[in-house]
Amino acid sequence: MLPRSVFFAICQTILASVTYAAGSGETHIGIKARTYPGCSFSSASTALASQNMTLASSGIASSTVAITEMVDDATATLKAASIQLSLRASCNIPHRITLISAQGGLESDSENTSLNGAFLGKVGYQATAQWGSQGTTLITNGTPGQRSDAPAIVGPRAGDVNIEIKIDGTNNDTTLPVLAGSYSDTLTVHIGAPL
Repeated sequence: MLPRSVFFAICQTILASVTYAAGSGETHIGIKARTYPGCSFSSASTALASQNMTLASSGIASSTVAITEMVDDATATLKAASIQLSLRASCNIPHRITLISAQGGLESDSENTSLNGAFLGKVGYQATAQWGSQGTTLITNGTPGQRSDAPAIVGPRAGDVNIEIKIDGTNNDTTLPVLAGSYSDTLTVHIGAPL
């Protein structure tokens, strides 16, 4: 047990310290920052799996997929093809993912106006995109600017977007010969505020 005089001296020292601290000044510095809303892709596409399709080129802003053999050599009918792609994305706001086909399918550059018989001159495809719990599907029908179904808006997310593109008999008459020519379309993957 401490003698009373020592205890009193310790208390006086503590009280003196408190008195000294109360006489000092202080200031507060606020720190502020702003993060602007944004969605972006941060990696080039990579191919996860494919059948009769290849990832011909890949970058953050765009990629090109090529069909290895579009038609069966013996019948000139459409061959099935598919590819699964993955790319990283982030979106720091509530958003949705949408697929948009510029031409509504693969359109031929052929200008054959005098056809004898029925030919497949526009090739439809299916595209699906999955990002976490959010997914959307586009089945092209020949309408330029066609958009996928509108999934629910979800909160901020970062991670892999998985995309699958398939060409088969779902929206193509595979009994018809395919018209000769070069076929192309642009599929846009949009993440962000609803369009």
